[in-house]
Amino acid sequence: MKEAKISKLKELVKKMLDDKTVNLVIGYSEGMQGEPRPLFAATSGMADKVIFDEKCKQNLVAYLHKPEIKAFGKIGIVCTFPALRALLQIYAENQFKNFTVIPIAVHADGNPEVMMDVKQIEEYVQKNFTKFNTQELDTIAEIMNKSVEERWDYWVDAVHDCIKCYACRSACPMCYCEKCTTDCNQPQWVQSSAHVLGNVEWHVMRAMHLAGRCVNCNECARVCPMDIPLNLLTRKLNEDIEAQFGQVSGMSANLDYAMSSYKFEDKENFIR
Repeated sequence: MKEAKISKLKELVKKMLDDKTVNLVIGYSEGMQGEPRPLFAATSGMADKVIFDEKCKQNLVAYLHKPEIKAFGKIGIVCTFPALRALLQIYAENQFKNFTVIPIAVHADGNPEVMMDVKQIEEYVQKNFTKFNTQELDTIAEIMNKSVEERWDYWVDAVHDCIKCYACRSACPMCYCEKCTTDCNQPQWVQSSAHVLGNVEWHVMRAMHLAGRCVNCNECARVCPMDIPLNLLTRKLNEDIEAQFGQVSGMSANLDYAMSSYKFEDKENFIR
């Protein structure tokens, strides 16, 4: 993004902090190696550190679940398109309580826009939503063309190297449970050891918890130190949810979660 466009974002962040529209802005700044990293600007003087370009991929919405962030009360957040979808999905799940979130969308031309209400976010997301990229769809189709046994072998092999670091969980804006099932040991639902069975159990459970909720930001795969294509699991489940229930996650703040609601017209042809 050209410096003039970045300056507009910096000026906006500074103004929002100066006039107390928000008490904190979560955005991006330049890291030690030149890569983007999260910025938590609580004073207008920190606005000069704000950056935004095509390398800013991290979904910053995950930070909104932190108690120390909620304590600021009114929070501005610089949002990529997947981050805006994450906000809508979290609104739909009634997770924004006792604090206010004001997203700053950065348009394709680089101009920032403050979105002061949920309706504005919905209109922007629904207008600009595009389907998944062709390469990922092709990969999913390739996997689905395998036999059941071959698909099992594919995923066992894929998760074999998982080290149970839980970076995927930490980076996901939809993984906000105060205590994850994997952290429970009485009873222990998922084996904690990083071996094949424990790895399969963990990733299958996580994918099922995200079915119809994942906003396809690909943070799980991006942060995985073992390069496991975790995003393909939730992406395929989202396709199934859309086909069976006509529901696309992250499009509305009033969306009923398909896996926890029932309608008489729901299809039952999956029952064997």
